[in-house]
Amino acid sequence: MTNLKCTVESCIHNCPGRCCKPEIKVEGPMACDCEQTCCASFENKSAGGAMNSRGYNTPNEALQVACAAENCVYNHSGECSADSISITPCSCSTPDCKSATECASFRMK
Repeated sequence: MTNLKCTVESCIHNCPGRCCKPEIKVEGPMACDCEQTCCASFENKSAGGAMNSRGYNTPNEALQVACAAENCVYNHSGECSADSISITPCSCSTPDCKSATECASFRMK
């Protein structure tokens, strides 16, 4: 299990600094830096209604993180092996909601 810090306040699963889902997935199979990753579990609050309507309302200290970022040193057979990671708002500006996030802990192999 990975300790996850999430500062993406626009996500329906965010509960001040933590994620309320039991697991998330980080995308970015060909990523070479953080900006090329994203949290595939991100759901925009404005598009999805109230947080508790999704059934996840308890922040998790540690959770399962599936990882599709094949170039990341923490990716071990599709699972994140880092003790802790940080999901942050993406520093690039694209209209794609998933691109509004990034795994700030991504490190190139």
